[in-house]
Amino acid sequence: MRSSDLRVRYWRIVLFFARVTAGFIWWEIVLRRLGAWAGSRRAPARSAVGGRPCASERSPSRWVG
Repeated sequence: MRSSDLRVRYWRIVLFFARVTAGFIWWEIVLRRLGAWAGSRRAPARSAVGGRPCASERSPSRWVG
């Protein structure tokens, strides 16, 4: 390969990772500080919809081999 081709490839790689890093900083740091990230307003882990297992999952007969 010619050195000019290698230089172009190098700068493409550098700019790609610069865009990835800038996107990460934008989404995870800037928007979170502004309160625009929806993850801070998520429902708790145990909600009314999926909080308890159904009766067949609670029965001890399932565990008996």
